[in-house]
Amino acid sequence: MALTSIVDLSNKRPRAFVRVSLGVGSRASGAAPITLLLLGNKTGLAPSDPLTDDTIVQVFDEDEVIAKAGAGSELHRMWRQVSEVNPTASVYIGAIAESGGADASLTKTLTGTATADSTLEVTIGCDTPLSIAVSNGDAAATVIANIIAAVNAVTHTPVIATTPASNLVLTAKQAGPRGNYIKVRTRWTEGTGAGITFTTAANGEALSGGTTNDDPTNVLAASTAVRFHLTVAPYGVTAEATPIGVITAHVDSQAGALTGKRGRCVFGAATALATAQTFAFTDLNEERARLAAEQADAIVVDFPTPSTYEAMTHLEEGDSLHIIVAHGGAVRFWVEEAQ
Repeated sequence: MALTSIVDLSNKRPRAFVRVSLGVGSRASGAAPITLLLLGNKTGLAPSDPLTDDTIVQVFDEDEVIAKAGAGSELHRMWRQVSEVNPTASVYIGAIAESGGADASLTKTLTGTATADSTLEVTIGCDTPLSIAVSNGDAAATVIANIIAAVNAVTHTPVIATTPASNLVLTAKQAGPRGNYIKVRTRWTEGTGAGITFTTAANGEALSGGTTNDDPTNVLAASTAVRFHLTVAPYGVTAEATPIGVITAHVDSQAGALTGKRGRCVFGAATALATAQTFAFTDLNEERARLAAEQADAIVVDFPTPSTYEAMTHLEEGDSLHIIVAHGGAVRFWVEEAQ
């Protein structure tokens, strides 16, 4: 840029002159698209064009996400929430290789024969409640079959419903401990289920038995070419401190002076608020990391809420990014804007 002289040419005394010009040059627009990296597992239920483990890809619509990660996968459910509230975001998904641990599951026993018409409501995570009609004379096997059909018809649900040993079993689509945060609420909304023996859980009950954390190290190594304003990962409890540490170290490294790709990472937890605060201040304690927490034992009946693995982003007034990450059930906490 050409600079006009600031030196009086009639001044003959030798000296050094410095001019500082502020506010010049190009500036990025505050409304520029935000670039997000969503990290999670893809489902093993045969995606048509599966994303290779430990790689990332930019995605543009739901069909592409399903083809790459599978319907109802962590990545699919995260993308659905992002696209709902911020359809202009530039979104990449990164497939963390599954750990090889056990799947979380929930077994419900249902017996008897209905002696009156009733309606059973089943809500999985933050999905739309499912209403299952129970007619007078329906046997337990019929009711279970109707529940399974209703659950499995919702392809983005995070569980698969089956009926081994005449029970109703809901199994997480991904292996590992994050499936333990999926909550299922059941209640009779019409009638009382007369003649049917079934223990409902109006406040929700969580799946259990998921084991062994996965490792995001390799997928992060594949993401260094792009600057991500926000990296969203489905971790958020002390038992997941190791993968969380891998992600925070990566984000710090990318934001360093030699690389210059500044960003933040967000994690989610479903636990008592005091426990979340302790984790955030002692285990996490990272400037570029944010922890979003929700009350573990609450269910909000009046509106849907974020469920396991889900991230919701929202651009407000063109330049502030807010994100909600939650595991399982209910009360929303949001994170301050990210850059």
